[in-house]
Amino acid sequence: MRILLVRHGESLGNVDPSIHAHTADHAIPLSASGVEQARAAGKAIADHYAQILGDERPHVRLWVSPYKRTRQTADAIGEAAGRWITDRYEHILLCEQQFGLFDGVHEEELPKRFPAEFGYYDMQCRFGGKFWARMPQGESRFDVAKRIHQAFGTFHRDALEHGIHELVVICHGITLRAFVMMWATCRPSGSRPSRTRRTARSASSTAASIAATCSPGFGGKHRAMPCSRCGADVETTWCKDCEQLYDQWVRQHAADIVWQALCGMVVVLGVGIVGPLLGMPWILAAVGAVAGFGTIFGLARWNRRRRRRQFLTAPLPRAYLPQPK
Repeated sequence: MRILLVRHGESLGNVDPSIHAHTADHAIPLSASGVEQARAAGKAIADHYAQILGDERPHVRLWVSPYKRTRQTADAIGEAAGRWITDRYEHILLCEQQFGLFDGVHEEELPKRFPAEFGYYDMQCRFGGKFWARMPQGESRFDVAKRIHQAFGTFHRDALEHGIHELVVICHGITLRAFVMMWATCRPSGSRPSRTRRTARSASSTAASIAATCSPGFGGKHRAMPCSRCGADVETTWCKDCEQLYDQWVRQHAADIVWQALCGMVVVLGVGIVGPLLGMPWILAAVGAVAGFGTIFGLARWNRRRRRRQFLTAPLPRAYLPQPK
């Protein structure tokens, strides 16, 4: 099965966030630029199918989120790639993350309008990670991943019962990343008790899927990957905030350098000094010195990895609502 994942084009909410204050999220349309982006994505999809399928005409099914901006994206893609699209269906489980009480409220206003709720949500993000933090009366990214996984049965049924192996799925940014993560059986970054090196960036090839977005162009890879602790999009393994928290935490174990140095000194004394005194060649003394420093270096690397794992799996403070002022 081949799945083309498409994020909707630029919406009016991307251009002017204040529109969320008076328009429901599902009713926000595309901007003029977003329509052009969708048409460009449709042309890229048509060129892609022409390249890999040639004269073949398999059944290509288009699955769309029921939001207005994804419907308009599907319309524009249909204009450019209509000769390849066999039919089109909507799937309610492909909708955007539900922001609940925070929907339509600018991020800077949240602490003022909902101090208790935002305080609790912020605490969840800091201690548990953004992936797990559920917005009040809304969804967490964990909830989105569960919801997306429920839709997979529909896509598998298309293949097994109807012989449809070419799908185009038009949805939203967070939904798209959750789709790739769940389809490729990747663990979310920041998951406990263990983690894997397989991330959404490598999942596309693993799942034999192609991610296409309207903005960067078809075939462009999503360079950002989730932070290993909080789930924020970063270019490195951890975000800056989590690195600072780790630096503060690991200082509690600064004495680790003592036993590492002692182990290295035991090797140096045992092989580099005691050995020659017992009649062993002096070349072994040099080898013992190198081995001693190598022991210190190796133990330092092993201990650093051990402390990072402990930091990721350490018990978190109990959640509590901030005290009312």
